[in-house]
Amino acid sequence: TASDDAGTYICTATGTDGSSVSCECNVELDKKASRPLFKKKITNTNVIEGKALEVQVTVDGVPSPEISWMLANKPLVENDRVSFSKGDGNIYMLKINPVELSDKGRLKCTAKNSQGEASCFGDLGIRPGPPKVEMLCDAELYTGVGEDVTLQVKGPPSGGKYKTEWSKKG
Repeated sequence: TASDDAGTYICTATGTDGSSVSCECNVELDKKASRPLFKKKITNTNVIEGKALEVQVTVDGVPSPEISWMLANKPLVENDRVSFSKGDGNIYMLKINPVELSDKGRLKCTAKNSQGEASCFGDLGIRPGPPKVEMLCDAELYTGVGEDVTLQVKGPPSGGKYKTEWSKKG
């Protein structure tokens, strides 16, 4: 619809006997309607594995746009780690908690309404969190004097940026 399409339209149906029937329709254009426009876009972000991520965008548009999120070219769906929300005004949020190493990639937010579509992008980098160490044996061991004790843990691979060290407490 163009701006000169506004006005009154008349439809007339004329029969073979010369009788006719008409109806009118008034078309007004909503001058406020607008395609989505990002006022605040995604920025490149680095997060530590295991921490929470919150991304906010601000999008204007009439009618209010529908928002969708993609990560590494895959649509994000809400689950126990991923949530979407709308804040005050035109603020839209994506939360991922906790962030996993596999969450890294190109983040895309798309806003769509009847007037059009707009997208913004940002790169999400994930840095490894602190190492996780897990005991693979009982927490208490009973042994005799002079006997060897073998303790096992599961942790980051050796040769990485972490060093494994044993010490006696107390």
